[in-house]
Amino acid sequence: MLGLSNFASREIDRKMIQEVGLPGLVLMEEAALRIYDILKDNYALEGKNVLIAAGKGNNGGDGLALARILFNRNIKVRVLLSHETGFSAEALLQLEVIKKMGVLIEVFTESSKSIFREADIIIDALLGTGFQGELGPVFKEMVKMINNSEAIKVAIDIPTGFNGDSGPENLYVQNTHTIALGYLKPAHLLTDTINRLDLVKLEFASSLEKEVSALESFNYYLEEEAGNRLPVRNKDTHKGSYGKIGVLGGCNNMAGAAILSGLGALKTGSGLVTLWLESLEDLPLRPPELMLESWNTALNKELDVLILGPGLGLDLKLDLETILKGFQGTVLIDADGLNLLAQGKINREWISGDLILTPHPKEMERLLGSYGDRRECVYTLAERYKATVILKGWRTLISDGDRLWINLTGNPGMGTPGSGDVLSGVIASLKGQGLKTIDSLVLGVYLHGLSGDLAVREIGEASLLASDIAAFIPVGIKKIKEAVRINRDIIRIY
Repeated sequence: MLGLSNFASREIDRKMIQEVGLPGLVLMEEAALRIYDILKDNYALEGKNVLIAAGKGNNGGDGLALARILFNRNIKVRVLLSHETGFSAEALLQLEVIKKMGVLIEVFTESSKSIFREADIIIDALLGTGFQGELGPVFKEMVKMINNSEAIKVAIDIPTGFNGDSGPENLYVQNTHTIALGYLKPAHLLTDTINRLDLVKLEFASSLEKEVSALESFNYYLEEEAGNRLPVRNKDTHKGSYGKIGVLGGCNNMAGAAILSGLGALKTGSGLVTLWLESLEDLPLRPPELMLESWNTALNKELDVLILGPGLGLDLKLDLETILKGFQGTVLIDADGLNLLAQGKINREWISGDLILTPHPKEMERLLGSYGDRRECVYTLAERYKATVILKGWRTLISDGDRLWINLTGNPGMGTPGSGDVLSGVIASLKGQGLKTIDSLVLGVYLHGLSGDLAVREIGEASLLASDIAAFIPVGIKKIKEAVRINRDIIRIY
C-alpha cells in the first residue's frame, strides 16, 4: 500500500479537482458516506448524541456532509462551527444545505462547554492535514474541551493538532478513532497516540500516484500483500532449493544469539542452515536441524546469504577481510557486526554482493555519529553504505535509499533479548528463497512482527522470549497465506 506526505496528499486531491476535473464536492460526498459506514459498523448510533466540531476548510466540509447524512438517517446530530465566516467554497455549500434542512448549528463560544458534555460521540473535523505550527486560540479551546469530554472521539483524516508528517504537537485531540481519507500519512503510523485507525480509499486516479516523488511517499504491507509475496514451494524441490544460510557469530559466551538466528531461518523455510561458532563445546540447547562448524572452518560451504554478527563479540579473532572478500553472496550485518562496521573493523568494499544492515537506534547512532529524525537516518545509512537498511523499533523503518516502508506489526513485548537475532534469520531465509533484497526485508520484518503479535496473545508481553517469536513464525506464515480482505474499500488497521 502507498502512503503519502501531507503535501503529496493535498496535491493529488488538487490535481483530481483541477486537472482531472472531478468536482471537490464529489470527493467530499464519497468521504462522508464512507465515514458514516465506519461509524455505523463500529458504534450503536441510534439514540446517541453526535457532535460534529467543524472548521472552515474542507475537513470541516467533510464533517458538514457527514452531519447531513446522519440527520437524514434520524441520528441526533449537532454541529459546532469553529468560526462564523471564512469557509471554503465546498464547506460553505455543505453548510448552506444543512441549514436549510434544519440541522442544529451553533458557533463556538466560551459557553459551549455544555455541548461537549452532552455528546456521546464527537467528530473532530476542525483542521485535518491543513495544520502546521501552532493552533489558533479558538482551536486551542475547542481541543481542550474535546479532550475533557468523556465522549468517543473520532477524527476525520487526522486529529486536530497533528502535523500529518511529524505527528502531534503540544496540544492535540487525544484518544481518537481516526478515519484517514485517501492515503495514510506518516503521522498516522509513526505515533502511538492514535487508538484506532481506519483508511477510506477514495477514487483518485492511480496515474497521479506515479507523479509523487519517493521522498513524498512511503509504503506499507497489509496481510494480503504480504501473503502475495511469500515464496512458493514447488513439488519438484528439496532442502537445497530453499536457500543455503550461514551465521557467523556465537563467541564462547554468546552462542545463543547465533542459534536464534539459525532457528529464525529454519522456521521461515530454509533447508540448509549452518552456524560457525567459536567453540562447539558446552552449547545451549539448539535445534538438531542446525549444522555446526567452528570459526576456523568459516564459510567452508556454499552459501546464498551470510548473517554476520549475532554473538560475534568485539574482540576480533577472525580474518573478516579475507572471509568477506571471498564471499559473493548477500551479507546481512547485525548486532556485533554493526559495531565492528562502525569502528571501521569491517569495510564496505570487502563485500561484493548485496548488503543488509539491521541496526536498532543505538547502533544507528554509532554508524552515523548522531541520531535524529528516524526517516532521515534510515535514508542516510542506506546511501552511505549502499545497503538496504532496517531501523528497528516501534514501526520499524525499511529503506533501499530510494523508497521507504513502515512496518505495521509488532508489539512492546518484542523488546526482548534475541528478538533481533531471530529477525536476521527470517530475512536471510526469505532472501535465500529467491526474494529480491528489499522484498525479503519488508516481508521479513512484517512476518517477524506478526509472529510476535500472535505469540503475545498466548503468552503476554512481559514473558515473551525470542524463542517464542520463532515458535510462532509458522502460525504467522499460515495466517498471511490465508489472508482475505473482505472489504477492499475500507482498510482497518488496529
